[in-house]
Amino acid sequence: MMRHILTSAGGLVLLVAVWLVSDRLIRWSGLPIPGSVAGMALLFLLLSLRPTLQPKWLELFRSASELLIRHLGLLFLPAIVGMLLQFSDFAVSPVKLMLVIVVSTWAAIAVTALLLKKYLAGDDG
Repeated sequence: MMRHILTSAGGLVLLVAVWLVSDRLIRWSGLPIPGSVAGMALLFLLLSLRPTLQPKWLELFRSASELLIRHLGLLFLPAIVGMLLQFSDFAVSPVKLMLVIVVSTWAAIAVTALLLKKYLAGDDG
């Protein structure tokens, strides 16, 4: 149990370190993209180097990822609270708000389905 907690904590430290490095690089370079997006790209590059990464580093990333996914619902609470505090701004146009929610949800589902179809098709060939 203690080992799992330490592994998850170490993985979270690694994820934050990747984010901080990418954020500093973006601020230094002046590129017009968020540091978190660059952090995801950097993390993708690190994980695509899987054969060169030590297994314990992969275990740290895996453990932290599982922890974050397990508690993903909690990460949405600040956004929900912020939206509730600004509800008067959204109440002006509930039809537009619902349209944006429905269209963005369907777009996300469609893109996920297309990527999954392409990924699974590449698996057979």
